[in-house]
Amino acid sequence: METLLQDIRYGTRMLLKNPGFTAIAVLTLALGIGANTAIFSVLDSVLLRMLPVAHPEQLVLLTDPDAHGSSFGSEGGDRSLLAYSEFQYLRDHNEVFSSMFASDSQLAKTPATFERASGGAAGAGETVRVRLASGEYFSTLGVKPAIGRMFTPEMDRARGGAPFAVTSYPFWKQRFNLDPSIIGKTLQIHQTSFEIIGVALFVY
Repeated sequence: METLLQDIRYGTRMLLKNPGFTAIAVLTLALGIGANTAIFSVLDSVLLRMLPVAHPEQLVLLTDPDAHGSSFGSEGGDRSLLAYSEFQYLRDHNEVFSSMFASDSQLAKTPATFERASGGAAGAGETVRVRLASGEYFSTLGVKPAIGRMFTPEMDRARGGAPFAVTSYPFWKQRFNLDPSIIGKTLQIHQTSFEIIGVALFVY
């Protein structure tokens, strides 16, 4: 311990004698620690932290880089999007998974106008995150409604589509102050109006 204290005192004296070197050393350490912290934060949120759904370790992402549909970047590797007809084929011929759902591959920020739960006029256009999903989205993920109901497979088969929306819990809390009268209100995204049928009990 005495040797350690002597080394600390000696190192402190040397650093005080060379303030320029000390400043560079401290700055280098700060940048290194900051970069490592940022990288770990990204890895923690993307790779290490489990999704707030039932059995996240059992989720599998399916893509088909050789068939038709939308693709981004290089021709090799996973595609970001598949055509809905491809999903229908995979779902109807599925012999491996307990259930399957389709969802757009990224949470896009989209202008939307929604009717206030208080019964007032429709809210001004806001930018919200929107994800399109098939009827088995919530049941496959094991997500329950806080209020209302979730999507069902029957909605996929409705003629002309199913103009329904399920909001996230944070959206319900921030925009509507947990008002249960949100159910039945409308959410307009671009030129399409969606009826809000439920609030999902997860925060992802």
